[in-house]
Amino acid sequence: MEFPSTCGVMFLSGVTLFPGEKLPLRIFEPRYREMLNQALIGSRMFAVATEYRGTDQPVVGLGLIKSSQEQPDGTSLLLLEGVGRIRLLKEIETGSYPHYAIEPVHTIFDLLETDEMTRELLLNLCIPYTPEEKTPILEFLREIETLDMLADQISAFYVESGEERINLLQCASLQERVDRLIRLLSI
Repeated sequence: MEFPSTCGVMFLSGVTLFPGEKLPLRIFEPRYREMLNQALIGSRMFAVATEYRGTDQPVVGLGLIKSSQEQPDGTSLLLLEGVGRIRLLKEIETGSYPHYAIEPVHTIFDLLETDEMTRELLLNLCIPYTPEEKTPILEFLREIETLDMLADQISAFYVESGEERINLLQCASLQERVDRLIRLLSI
């Protein structure tokens, strides 16, 4: 999938969007309604970012609008699916909403162990955190083919701390991402 070179950014305190994660949103602020309209006639993408404290060029989640339904009151209900990590480079003055020049952040595949050993370790660490009624999540995770997507989905489902989610989203290194997840799930 080709990413745009610029996109709108929705700043939501404590919210992250991992690749593969689905995020339902209700768009009601006029500036974000404008951003949504521009995205729908363009790439159908925008970024979701939390407020970053002193971070130059933060890494955030880029989302693709999977569905959007305008409501009678002018608000919109939409489903955004994370499609990748991007770096916010520089704010661009266009309209009333935050708009940035962006660049993709690709995963660095630098694992020290085999993918299969790492997959099993991560999946086994999820078991104690999965109540019986949510065991289909484990089945879903077992079907994921790539380790980077598995790590992102585990982060989305099992990591609740906003700060830790931000830290995981910032990790381009797969080894660093996996190490953080192992530490978090081993507590």
